[in-house]
Amino acid sequence: MIGYLANMAIPRAGEISRCGVISKQNNIPFTPVFGTVIVERVFDLLCLIFILFLVVLFQWKFLGNFVSNNILHGLKTKISDYYILIFIVILFLAGLPFIYRIVIKPILKKMKIYHPIKNVYHDFITGIKSIKKIKELWLFILLSFFLWLFYTLSTYFCFFALVEISNLNFIDAITVMAIGSIGIVAPVPGGIGTYHYIITLLLSQLFLIDKNAALSFATIGHAAQVFLILILGGLSFLLLFFQQKTNLKNEKP
Repeated sequence: MIGYLANMAIPRAGEISRCGVISKQNNIPFTPVFGTVIVERVFDLLCLIFILFLVVLFQWKFLGNFVSNNILHGLKTKISDYYILIFIVILFLAGLPFIYRIVIKPILKKMKIYHPIKNVYHDFITGIKSIKKIKELWLFILLSFFLWLFYTLSTYFCFFALVEISNLNFIDAITVMAIGSIGIVAPVPGGIGTYHYIITLLLSQLFLIDKNAALSFATIGHAAQVFLILILGGLSFLLLFFQQKTNLKNEKP
């Protein structure tokens, strides 16, 4: 919850703050903890892509025009505008390992910072490899399933807040949750603005909901999340503070 709270202020700062809390509370080096968070975020992204794929696949007749006109066409335009830059970036990333081995690594070896950097990199990779050491893999998958289920339920129950949207069903909630998540993961504080825009566009153009009602739904749903994060994140901060204070008292002779 502290991580979510930090994301409300600075995009993706929650990952850093969460790692800092876990590292300090459990006396674990920061770098491998950050590696586990990278794995977690990659897994979340894969889950979201999988859900989006299923949504589009099973509702293509319903979603086809919306996806083509508002997402694929926009992406195609952006890619065509920057295809040379994208090609250069891909070429650079592909050649980066060779550049590192031939040019950068020999230079770094002559510097004092080489071994510290190497140790940090090793710790980071160790954290990423932690995915292989999950003891309860099926439990991990089951909990991930319930995580996305409750995300969907939070969207579904918000349908009943407005008469204009209350006729939408659970399948519609999956669609709104999945596509709306793109606005949440956008690099803006708490998804403010991007979430409202995508949800309003989705409900008004796809489900033919009145635009004002669609914006109201996006505002209500987002405000409920922000309110919950502020309360639980703030309480978590206080709990952590008092816990650290108690630990310091217990450590005193």
